[in-house]
Amino acid sequence: MIRSLAVLAFAIVALPSLASCDSSSGTGNGGDAVVSRSIEYVCTDNQQIRATYLEYHGGSATFVVLHWNGNDYGLARAISASGARYAGLYGPTPADNGLQWWEAKGEARLDTFTGKSFDDTRPLLAGCKPQL
Repeated sequence: MIRSLAVLAFAIVALPSLASCDSSSGTGNGGDAVVSRSIEYVCTDNQQIRATYLEYHGGSATFVVLHWNGNDYGLARAISASGARYAGLYGPTPADNGLQWWEAKGEARLDTFTGKSFDDTRPLLAGCKPQL
């Protein structure tokens, strides 16, 4: 439990500063490695978004920082049946109930939550493909 709180505290404090990194590694509390990788995506209608994935303690990406429309949004790994799904509490407007970034099969999408269920979403970006 304490380790989970430490990871959450790290995310709140460190994610905004790590969002600007292209690829780096450092150490978190206790010497555990934190590795980041940034990917630029081009979505439908040529909209662009940068996702910086952060791995903590040698696992798969635990957090993602999305840089979109001049703002950074930190999202944590969430449960998904397929692909990698990340969710956060804050969206681009006060009326939004948070964001969801979902990548699967070489494509990603960004949605905002619109209701009380995780199934109630409105798409913001779709068809996002990584630029290699």
